[in-house]
Amino acid sequence: MDGAARLVVNVFVAGATGAIGVPTVKALIAAGHEVTGTTRAESKRAAIESLGARAVVMDALVPDSVMRAVERASPDVIVELLTRLPDVPMRASDLEATNLLRTQGTANLIATKGRALLVAESIAFFYGSGPQIFTENDEIPETVSPPRVQPAATALRAHEEIVRAAGGVVLRFGLFYGPDTGSSRMMARRMRRRMGPVIAGGRGVLPWVHVEDAATAVVAALRRAKPGEVYNVVDDEALTTRQTLDAFAEAVGAPRPWSVPKMMAHLTAPYLADLMTWEVRVSNEKAKRELDWSPRYPTVR
Repeated sequence: MDGAARLVVNVFVAGATGAIGVPTVKALIAAGHEVTGTTRAESKRAAIESLGARAVVMDALVPDSVMRAVERASPDVIVELLTRLPDVPMRASDLEATNLLRTQGTANLIATKGRALLVAESIAFFYGSGPQIFTENDEIPETVSPPRVQPAATALRAHEEIVRAAGGVVLRFGLFYGPDTGSSRMMARRMRRRMGPVIAGGRGVLPWVHVEDAATAVVAALRRAKPGEVYNVVDDEALTTRQTLDAFAEAVGAPRPWSVPKMMAHLTAPYLADLMTWEVRVSNEKAKRELDWSPRYPTVR
């Protein structure tokens, strides 16, 4: 059955309570799918059920836990959205738990998925830094700079490789934004307190995507994505970090952010300082063409 003709009924969302998990569950249910969502915490079960989905407590790092959850749901599709991040990662060490989920957690899902299609979350801002426009033909580099982010890049490469080898689909998302995300709420608080400066003049360029657009891309991928393929899911317009943070500040009624040297930002937030000075322009044309997807929010502004 080709992607254009695929009809999905039963969807298993691994990581249903995160920044993209909640809007994805909502979008899947709105599209008429039956959804089972996972959480590590019993206390979050009710939140998933309130969305209209079935809830299951699962530890993605424990193979037996994954096997029981997947076998009980018997899904047509598994959507893997596993992360364990603070609202705004400041240091490379903040990525370590997610690195493990992307390798071991994903491997556990693949081992139990049977004939189900796997659609997995990846990221669109680890292509490297440069003036070119990156496409899905560009791989995540084997070696990245600075060395502190190498473990994250290595885990991401391994993650994508095992997903594609299993006939799964990889969605490379931009940085998430939206009014209900923890990162946007934290950024708003920091900006109102004049604690959200632009780094190195804000010349960096990063891909972003609204969480609702990310969710609709997942729904589109279930119907149309080709097994083994990669799709960039990002806004239409690439903005500098100065333009992005100015837009955030205006949206929350905060003063225009001030600028600090990269060296100063490195003292308290080395990973964030690196990230905000990269130049990563990413094309979303393949997702538009093959998934019939287009962002409702074409830019942060």
